[in-house]
Amino acid sequence: MSLLDRYHLLVHDVAAAFGYDHNDATPDWLHPFIHLILVLAPALLITVSSYLAVRGILKLWKDRSTPEFHPEPIRGLERSLFSTVLRYSRRQQALMILVSLIAMPILYLTLELPKQIVNNALDSGRFPIAILGQEFDQVAFLMLLCGLYLLAIILNGLN
Repeated sequence: MSLLDRYHLLVHDVAAAFGYDHNDATPDWLHPFIHLILVLAPALLITVSSYLAVRGILKLWKDRSTPEFHPEPIRGLERSLFSTVLRYSRRQQALMILVSLIAMPILYLTLELPKQIVNNALDSGRFPIAILGQEFDQVAFLMLLCGLYLLAIILNGLN
C-alpha cells in the first residue's frame, strides 16, 4: 500500500470518526471537502502559527541583541500599529484569543447537535444504538442529544 493510499484511508477513518462516513451513497462533491477540512485547514493553521512563532522569536532575539539607545524618551506610537496595540493591550488580546478558542467547539456543538437529532434520533431505524458501551433506544437517545444540546446552549450563553 502506497503512502498516498494510507493517507487517503487515514483521512476517511478520521471523517468516519466524526460521523461522516464516505461510501457509495455519498455525493462526489463532498469528497474534496472532507480532505480540505480535515487536512488542508489544520496544515495551514500549523504553518501560519509556526511562521508567526519563528518570526516572533527572531524579532525578540534581534531586539535583545541590538539595544536601541535614545537620549530622551520618544512619545507617540511605536513603529507599527500592531506593536502599539500589543504593547498596551497584550493581556486583553490573549484573553480574547483564549475565549475564542473555547467558544469554537461549543459553537460547533450548537450547530451539529440539531442535525444529529433530526438525522439520527428522529429519522433513523437503527435502534437500539450503542454509545460508549451503553445501549440506548430511540427515546433515550433523543433525550441524551437534547440534553447535550441544552448544555451546549447554556455553555454558549455563559461564554
